[in-house]
Amino acid sequence: MGRSYWLLRNRWMMMAAGVWIMCCSGGSYLYADYSGAIKDNLHYDQETLDTVAFFKELGENVGLLSGILYDVWPLWAVFLLGACQVSSGYLKAYLSVSGATASPQPWAMSLYLGIGANGQTFFITAVLVSLVKRFPMSRGMVIGVMKGLVGLSAAVLSQFAKAIYPQHSTSDSSKIILFLAWFPASIVALSYVFFSFQPTEERDKDGNYIDPECEEDEPLFLSVIAGSMISLAAFLLTIIMLQNTVRPFPQLLSLGVCFVMLTLLLFPLGVVYISRINTSRSLGNGNTFNAMASLLPAPYANKPSTVSPPSVHRSDDSYGTFSRHSTPNLARVDSFQRQFPARGEDHTVWQALCNLDFWLLVAISMIGLGTGLTAIDNVGQVGSSLGYSEASINSFVSMVSIWNFLGRLGAGALSEFALHEKGLPRSLFIMLALMVLALGHTILAVSFPGALYLGIVLIGSSFGAHWSLIPTATSELFGLKHFGTLLNAVTMASPLGSYVMSVHVAGFFYDAESQKQHPSRQTSNSLIRRSLQLLRPMRSLIADKVSLQNQSNMSCTGAVCFRLTFFIMAGACGLGCILSAILVARTRKFYTEVVYETCQLRRACSVSRSRHNDTEQPSDSTESVPFASNVTT
Repeated sequence: MGRSYWLLRNRWMMMAAGVWIMCCSGGSYLYADYSGAIKDNLHYDQETLDTVAFFKELGENVGLLSGILYDVWPLWAVFLLGACQVSSGYLKAYLSVSGATASPQPWAMSLYLGIGANGQTFFITAVLVSLVKRFPMSRGMVIGVMKGLVGLSAAVLSQFAKAIYPQHSTSDSSKIILFLAWFPASIVALSYVFFSFQPTEERDKDGNYIDPECEEDEPLFLSVIAGSMISLAAFLLTIIMLQNTVRPFPQLLSLGVCFVMLTLLLFPLGVVYISRINTSRSLGNGNTFNAMASLLPAPYANKPSTVSPPSVHRSDDSYGTFSRHSTPNLARVDSFQRQFPARGEDHTVWQALCNLDFWLLVAISMIGLGTGLTAIDNVGQVGSSLGYSEASINSFVSMVSIWNFLGRLGAGALSEFALHEKGLPRSLFIMLALMVLALGHTILAVSFPGALYLGIVLIGSSFGAHWSLIPTATSELFGLKHFGTLLNAVTMASPLGSYVMSVHVAGFFYDAESQKQHPSRQTSNSLIRRSLQLLRPMRSLIADKVSLQNQSNMSCTGAVCFRLTFFIMAGACGLGCILSAILVARTRKFYTEVVYETCQLRRACSVSRSRHNDTEQPSDSTESVPFASNVTT
């Protein structure tokens, strides 16, 4: 019973469960796998299919509700609502595509997929915020791993779906929608138990507080988990390339692929086992050393305990927040004469909205994520316009997914190392990611031989880096109390930036060049017009079917199709670099004097704990090392 209870409360078990949930939270990225079944069974033209995809992307990117509900609802309710949305949305879509129910109007199919895609934002928000609160001093690495798994989840889910429901024809791909209706919800239901028993504070057998931020092997354990996920990404990349070559892919090999993936996904359980051994050794030394004791002033360090219980200057509402209690230097960081919280302290939504740092992050998110998503969404069309084969285009799409994952993971790990070792601001890495993104857009605009390969690497990795760095910076600047709401508020700028760049830039110039090459055909003005056509009664859509089909058949060839678009997006990224430089200047002092010093104190307490456990023998000593609630440093 004791071991089972420890397992339910262990934060590394929570991390393993988070890995499994995140690997099931990217079902919306499988749209390309089942869109053919929607097109054939519901008789949609390409333009209508693209508009349905737009509303699906809108659902997956607007997660503000999940952040708000996370702040006011219990965790089980957030997971339950997300599971209900995912299951109901995709199940209704499957019944429509399979013919079990009457064929829906396009706006209804858009609603079904939008609801299903929006449900995954509840999973992502709940897991991400919960893990950051349990690993507050390694939030960059944690967010990098978790966000990376979201990008990798499409490849993971695709392999499981194809093993459970073999794909022999285009119509069989509708079973993928059914798979999305039950598989993610099932994994969440099984994994939730490891979140429900997580404590907000831990004590040893003597009642002393154990600070989870001072676990000596935490960076090593996170590196092991990250390494196993990199191995999973490399394995999936190899399998995807093999599946593009060997057609049809044997069903027995698909089952073998699933077995290998399960093995790699269960690898974090090894970390749980090692942490159990370390905990047992630590508790075997008698009175567990209070890691924060080394940070106390000398007069208090060796005094017997006179105050009970001890306090770590952290409440449930400010879990892992950089506050002025964390380090003496934070007292020097003023904020509008204390009318508003200082950087690193918990901000309410209104206080964040009144902060320039928040709007800088919103603008950077709109530029970086918007231009990156536009480029990624148009990889297929760029490859087609440059004359690449269908197999090569499929490989490009797979490469984008893998580099997206590596960018998310690498940016989180690299920025964490630089911050802990050198005190470099997280915002500096956001600026570097924008520079790399601008370079990738420029390379695709110039379009020299082999430019698409290099451009995909740069754009995919820098786009993924944004998804790791922006959430981390948001948690560090505005605290963790309302992290879920603020994160989703910042990243809501992503679909807005993507819409502007896709419709009013990429779509406009692509249509203009296409019309030059096909002067006898007309082009639609924008996605707004297509959306209005989608929402019209079905009779109007049928009446316009011939003209829409002519529009959807129009294509552009040559590097000129997207050249001006990529130059404009490169210029937008240049503007983003300027905004991020302003953010660096505003937050440099906070990172060097607050976050960096806190990291150094954490390292000192880890070393102290290690030396104490190595040298102290179990004894009946009456001395203890308190961390009194009335002690200030």
